[in-house]
Amino acid sequence: MWYVYILKSAIDGNLYVGSTNDIARRMTEHNSGKVDSTKGRTPLRLEAYFAVKDKSRAIALEQYFKTGSGRAFLQKRVLQPPKLYQSVGGHPLRQQQAIGKPPQ
Repeated sequence: MWYVYILKSAIDGNLYVGSTNDIARRMTEHNSGKVDSTKGRTPLRLEAYFAVKDKSRAIALEQYFKTGSGRAFLQKRVLQPPKLYQSVGGHPLRQQQAIGKPPQ
């Protein structure tokens, strides 16, 4: 199994995307300063990871996440906390609003 992982720097809040077949080992390498790309940005926290069948798929997914649309996907669908919704007026087809926000 191969993994595409997303790290976040506690120093600058920036993201790093990489791939590996051993997440624990790679996290140790990143946080001990052994990876040039991230050694000045430690500590790094694992935000998310995706498991794929083989290395070629992992590399393709990693490359996608490094594009503008890939980063947008990560921000919107993976890294953003989920919003809790409830129906307005009990009608399931009406527009929904976030819980805790007053109606406009």
